Amino acid sequence: MAQVPFCRLEEPLKIGDNSHVFAGHYGDVRAVYKWFQGPRAADIVADSQSELAEVTPRLSSGPLQINRCLLARPDLGVVVLSHAPGPRLTGVIADADPDHRAALMQQAGAWLAAYIGPRHRSGSFGPGYWLKQLRARAVPPLDEGLLTALMDTLMPMAQDLQGAPVTQAATHGDFAAINLHYADGVMTGVDVQGTAWLPVARDIAKFLVWSTIHGPAPGPSLCGVPRADLAAILASKALPLSEAETTLPFFIGTQLYGRLLENHRHSTRGDITRQAILNYLEWRKT
Repeated sequence: MAQVPFCRLEEPLKIGDNSHVFAGHYGDVRAVYKWFQGPRAADIVADSQSELAEVTPRLSSGPLQINRCLLARPDLGVVVLSHAPGPRLTGVIADADPDHRAALMQQAGAWLAAYIGPRHRSGSFGPGYWLKQLRARAVPPLDEGLLTALMDTLMPMAQDLQGAPVTQAATHGDFAAINLHYADGVMTGVDVQGTAWLPVARDIAKFLVWSTIHGPAPGPSLCGVPRADLAAILASKALPLSEAETTLPFFIGTQLYGRLLENHRHSTRGDITRQAILNYLEWRKT
């Protein structure tokens, strides 16, 4: 980091195999330093810089914001980003009362819509790709029966949805409450690593499932997630309502499947995910 001017590292936030993240200052500004290693380090930094340059004008003030790129050095694998104030949205949603939670869900949907801006298009849905991705992953023996039942439910849904209209967009790519911070009514997104063209329904489903698992809410569920959460995020109009009964339920199912693969050893999150899948299967029977 000695080659980065005005750099002051103060606290390691993450030490990983392919990247390190530090809190510090860039001059007098609070900042986050990301230092990537490996053959793609320069591309990751350049892609992050380019994507942030595209979306920052839409997310530079008011209640919907994003951390700014202060400096990018692809040659060093280093990108310096402005600090995102407040705690991660995951915990804020988990602790919120029902009215505030609904407002947060709607604001998160509005944040995604602002991030996308004009970068969206209509396409034909190919659900088989997403099921193939899941089938390629190892299934834990303990949950084999439950995941088989879920896959058996998703397969006929995929057949029915083949070629259906789908809204694709340049989305965040990892849209979950862990990648948003919240303070004084302002929601600030982080962890942008390039342009990702994906179905908008996938991002909405990921956000809903993540919030369900990390901050379960009382009350009735619909499609495996809290009914109130679903209604609130759809009210943001980030996703066309026509997809609320087509691509969105399918992606909620695939997200639940993937989350159980990741959480099956975690006592709390694993059990919450299993119950959400049972709710999803029951919903499909009605």
